[in-house]
Amino acid sequence: MTGSMPRLSIVIPAYNVEKYVKEAIDSVVRQTAPAYEIVIVDDGSTDRTGQMVEDLYGHLGNVRIIHTANQGLGMARNVGAAAATGDFIYYFDSDDVLDQSFFQKFYDVYAKHPGLDLFCFSARSFFDEPSKSNGFALNRYRRGVTVFLDSGEEALNFLINRGGYFAPSWLYIYRRSIAVDNNIHFLPILHEDEEHTPRLFLKSGSVYVCDDEFFFRRVRANSIMTSRKSERHINGYFRALRTIQGLLQSDGWRPETYRSLRRLKTRIFVNAALAYRTNEIEVADPELKRFPTMIRRHAVTNGRLFLLTYLFPAYKAARSAKRMITRFRG
Repeated sequence: MTGSMPRLSIVIPAYNVEKYVKEAIDSVVRQTAPAYEIVIVDDGSTDRTGQMVEDLYGHLGNVRIIHTANQGLGMARNVGAAAATGDFIYYFDSDDVLDQSFFQKFYDVYAKHPGLDLFCFSARSFFDEPSKSNGFALNRYRRGVTVFLDSGEEALNFLINRGGYFAPSWLYIYRRSIAVDNNIHFLPILHEDEEHTPRLFLKSGSVYVCDDEFFFRRVRANSIMTSRKSERHINGYFRALRTIQGLLQSDGWRPETYRSLRRLKTRIFVNAALAYRTNEIEVADPELKRFPTMIRRHAVTNGRLFLLTYLFPAYKAARSAKRMITRFRG
């Protein structure tokens, strides 16, 4: 790197988001401090998305637009990351919005901590159409603390213990060489962040955690977040679980790291069990047919998972009560 300004590459997969893509990418282009480059990957859109990004941003000198056949979010991110040339990478979704001071904050933090590998921050969600929320609860992504930590392993444990760890990749800026040197890429699955982000943490050096909200997550009807779950979702959870299990079987972590990884494993089991319970999913893949049995076995070690697996009405009642309390406090 030269000088005090790191080269920041923004990777933006885009698929059938003609209604949102201008607002989203404008929030990247109009930052108070610019990105070194913006790589937009049109992931085989069948609407006007591909043409819109060409018309709106193709003339900008720091923008590169790549058109591919549809491969899914994770693979589109891989395409963008492979094309990126910056020192740091940030994955941004093409229907969300950034605070305009986001990049400047990252540059300011880097100026104080030039050895930084991972920059973490907070976010909040909003309904695209509140009238169609159908009782869907907005996720919160607050770190609850601003702190500098010496390693990704320490940061992972710290955040998990505080309830401030979140998997989505749009909550992190990371040094590109970490992924390149350790072959960290996205798998062609749903819930790809669940298996990607822990690996990134465990290979990172120093980490800065920031409680400021810089990302605004749009929740819209028929998105991955709100759509009915299917076998593809179960496969994503299963593949993420295998990655976490592989990390648990690796030697050399701190004792608390194994505890943290077991907590992530339980979280995946909970999400998978909830998907099964609320969607009545039938799977065809013989390997996935073992998953419900794995969940039931693990449920005896975790109270929440036990309720979800064996006492689902009680679980739903407890969850509804928690939402009511959260809304009242908010």
